[in-house]
Amino acid sequence: MPLLTPAQLRDDFGIETDLSDTALTEIIAAQEYEIQIVAGASDQVVEYHYLTDGSTDLVLRAPAASIVSVTAAEELIPADGYTLVTPRVLRSGSGVWRAPVVVVYEPANVAGRQAQHRAVLAQLVKLYLAYNGYSSVGTPDIRTQGLDYEKERARILSRLDTEWLLA
Repeated sequence: MPLLTPAQLRDDFGIETDLSDTALTEIIAAQEYEIQIVAGASDQVVEYHYLTDGSTDLVLRAPAASIVSVTAAEELIPADGYTLVTPRVLRSGSGVWRAPVVVVYEPANVAGRQAQHRAVLAQLVKLYLAYNGYSSVGTPDIRTQGLDYEKERARILSRLDTEWLLA
C-alpha cells in the first residue's frame, strides 16, 4: 500500500494538479521507490553489520520494537538464536556473531518514521510536478530562474537520515 494516495496529496498537502489519479499514482510510486532506496521502508529497518572484533552484541542504529529476521554469514538465525537485550542491543545466543550480519526490525517509532516518509514524499512529488526542465524561463523583460532539480531533490532526500529515530 502506498504511503500517500492522490486524494491525500491534494487534501492533506495542498498539491494541485490536473493530472489524473492514475498518472499521479505512478508519480507517487516512483518517488516512494526513491525514498526506499535512501532510507528503506517506513515500517522496517534493514541494517548490515560487518563485525571483525568477535562481538556477541550488536548495537542497532535505532530502537527496535521487534525483530523481523536476523541473518549471520548468510544463514537465517532462528528466533531463539538471539535476544533483544535492550531496544538497541541484539545479543547472539550462540556466542560470537559471524559476519556479515543482516538485521531486519520494526523501529520503535514506526508512526514517526511513516510521518517523515510521507512529508518527504509529498515534497518530492511537488518538486517533480514543478520541474519543467528549463534552467530559466520568461520573456525578454521578465526572467525567472528554474529549479536545479537534482540539487533540490538531494536536499529533500537528505531529510531522511535516521538521527531523528535515536531521540
